[in-house]
Amino acid sequence: MGRKIITITLLLFAFCYCQAQNTQKQSFSLKQAQEFAMKNNITIKNSRLDVEISKNKMREYTAIGLPQVQANASYQHFFEIATMMFPDIFTGPVVGINMEYFGLTPVKPLPGKTSYFPVKFGTSDNASWDISASQLIFSGQYLVGLQAFKELKILAAQTNVKNEKDLISGVTQSYYLVLFMNENKAVIDESVKTIKQTVNDMKELVRSGFAEQTSLDQLQLTLSNLENTSNSLTRAIEISNNLMKMQLGLPIDQEIELTDKLADLFNTVNSATFLTQKFVPENNITYKLLNTSEKLAVLNMKKETVSFLPTLNAIYSYKRSAMRDEFNFFDASQKWYPTHLIGINFSLPIFSSGARISRYQQFKLDLEKTRNTKKLALEGLELEYQQARTEYSNALEKYISEKDNKVLAQKIYDNTLIKFKNGMATSMELTQAQTQMINSNGNYFKAIYDFLVAKNKLDKSLSNF
Repeated sequence: MGRKIITITLLLFAFCYCQAQNTQKQSFSLKQAQEFAMKNNITIKNSRLDVEISKNKMREYTAIGLPQVQANASYQHFFEIATMMFPDIFTGPVVGINMEYFGLTPVKPLPGKTSYFPVKFGTSDNASWDISASQLIFSGQYLVGLQAFKELKILAAQTNVKNEKDLISGVTQSYYLVLFMNENKAVIDESVKTIKQTVNDMKELVRSGFAEQTSLDQLQLTLSNLENTSNSLTRAIEISNNLMKMQLGLPIDQEIELTDKLADLFNTVNSATFLTQKFVPENNITYKLLNTSEKLAVLNMKKETVSFLPTLNAIYSYKRSAMRDEFNFFDASQKWYPTHLIGINFSLPIFSSGARISRYQQFKLDLEKTRNTKKLALEGLELEYQQARTEYSNALEKYISEKDNKVLAQKIYDNTLIKFKNGMATSMELTQAQTQMINSNGNYFKAIYDFLVAKNKLDKSLSNF
């Protein structure tokens, strides 16, 4: 009994420990988040499964052109053998022979029309087995289809690469957004802490008659607004975190912590080198997908062209059959009857009432559409690159400006706070200075966020990940 209690206790302890491990907060740098998402994101898992499926489809189609061997065996027992009506072809000749050679005459006249009598053909028990083989010798459609399946395999791999790039870009942007919101909330919370202290000081001054109640009311209103803003940011951060968890492939109840800082990520960017990189459309995964789609459209048209060619197959078959009136197929003394053959099947399409020509025209038009789409997409990719480059440059200039504004706004607020505490500034002036400082900090972090988002967009356009 004691051992059972100890065992149960240990199992419960192990279970609780595992649960604690599962709910433990996970920390991610940006690079770690990207790598984790690549391993655990459901969309990427399915995308990689699609690649494996395409490989197996390729193997399946290739096997059509390889030797095919099949074995069959059958047994049939007839409770009632099929009956057929057989024409009476015997009575006339028999009567004729008797009359000519023996001088006999029929006792009644022969029927004027053909009569029939029932006959049963076959045996009640039948068995057979056979082995057959076939080999495709030539098929134009098969050869073109083989090329098409190779391109489909490439298309699946390219689609997976595109999904991976989209995921990295999405995780990166979500990471930046959460950091931006956290930085904003930190500024708001610090301001709340400062205002609370100022409110407490102001209450003492009002109580002592050295300050007006209106100034205290103004500060309390500012404090209430800041607390509401902080609460709103808390909810927004939770939503952004949940989105990121979904991208990472984590459950919603899993706690996560982001270890990088916006400013640190900004400092890792070498803008001079980054802006000298050239845009090469052939490196863009979207352009590669369109190239593959164009090749498939060409092969579809080619496949319809070769449908006018003949198809040639070689066949081989060996069969043995036995017909008995009882089940004795394992009796070695009884005979089995063989059938043995080898042959060639030749198939040539001659006339389809214009169906093949119509299909060819459809594929030709599809190819033209694909090429038009490719041309339009290329222009779009180049425009997207130019926009991303412009946004990046503008964001960099904006950051430099907001960085100076942040320092200046903080200086103005610090001076105004000192003046307010010494009775040389009103609560309205303090509120204005604080609002200006908060906005300036928010604009500063927004400038870093916009810069990093623009970099992420330009990275994607340049195929840097």
